[in-house]
Amino acid sequence: MPSLLRPLLLLVAVLAVACGGDDDPIAPVTEQTVVGAWNLRGVNGGPIPFALAQTVDVLLQVRSGTITLTADKQYRDVQDFRISRSGRSDTLFSDTISGRWTLVGNEMTVAVDEIDGGGQIPLLFVNNQLLKLESGFTYNYRK
Repeated sequence: MPSLLRPLLLLVAVLAVACGGDDDPIAPVTEQTVVGAWNLRGVNGGPIPFALAQTVDVLLQVRSGTITLTADKQYRDVQDFRISRSGRSDTLFSDTISGRWTLVGNEMTVAVDEIDGGGQIPLLFVNNQLLKLESGFTYNYRK
């Protein structure tokens, strides 16, 4: 993991625990507890749809998302987006990323399939939430 990413993950974990509700922040994270469908609830602390980029006449929003983790360590991340342009109809599209996951403690690393561009995605499980850090945004998922 890049040297700047670990401190960012730690900061996000501390903030998530501090902002958590009645859930048990020390609930054990195991391969069995992470398996399932995780639904996007917000981005950077805001609700969805969430504006990822905006110019004078173009708006890109993430509308929804689901991360599915299977017992055989498959990862599938589907996100739905909307592009709004001044004077034009909205464009809706989806993006899917697949890979394989590994879990160490409450940190998960996804090795993204080469067909989806390769690389790694860091995930963190805190307070019964799955946090995904991507392109400067923190995506919050819950089962």
